[in-house]
Amino acid sequence: MSNHFTTIIVGNGLGMAVNPAHFILEAGLKIAWSQLNQDTQTRVKNLITNGDDLLTEQQLEKHYEVIRACMMLKRFESDAANLKWLDENARDFPSQFQTFIENTAWHFCNYNGDEGNMANLVKCLKYFIQHNHTHLITLNYDKLIYSSFVNDKEIMNGYSGELVDGFLREGFRPCQLNREFGRGFGWYLHLHGSPLFYTCPETNLVKKSLLTDTSYQLNTQGLREHIILCN
Repeated sequence: MSNHFTTIIVGNGLGMAVNPAHFILEAGLKIAWSQLNQDTQTRVKNLITNGDDLLTEQQLEKHYEVIRACMMLKRFESDAANLKWLDENARDFPSQFQTFIENTAWHFCNYNGDEGNMANLVKCLKYFIQHNHTHLITLNYDKLIYSSFVNDKEIMNGYSGELVDGFLREGFRPCQLNREFGRGFGWYLHLHGSPLFYTCPETNLVKKSLLTDTSYQLNTQGLREHIILCN
């Protein structure tokens, strides 16, 4: 086997090939929009030029600007001096909007429909990875490939598998992607994040939910802020 690595990048085209009506970004945005309360919808619409519902990626730019401004001002607030730069609605807007982003990503991650020819694709992809040094990079939030590989001890099995994503039991650390002791594994990277990732409040490390976690477990694990929403 060559020492050179092949990088495979998987975008939303995979989901679109399986079920375009479900995996188009606008479908996830529409579902997440319906889950917002009326007050949050009104605030979001205020940042859209024509006051429409937030249903396309192109409408997001101003929202990120407002969120950055709210978070910056919040850092200057002081409980000791009773100094408040933001009212309660503005202080809560970043977390409310993050919930919207999170729910959009969950729409794709929770797909349980017919996966068509995914079994054949995963089998061929596994064979390629086992016979070629490979990095696998995903730019989407579904688990079409992940759900097969995370349970496959030949592909993801700590440092003994073909791919390592940097997550150990205690959480993610960049150094856990280092190849030591002659190991030749590739990396499995989720560059746009995943709704499965959350920040552990006790350690401040990013951890990863299990696909078998219950709704209660998911809701009590920590903030899911590691998602970049793009098409």
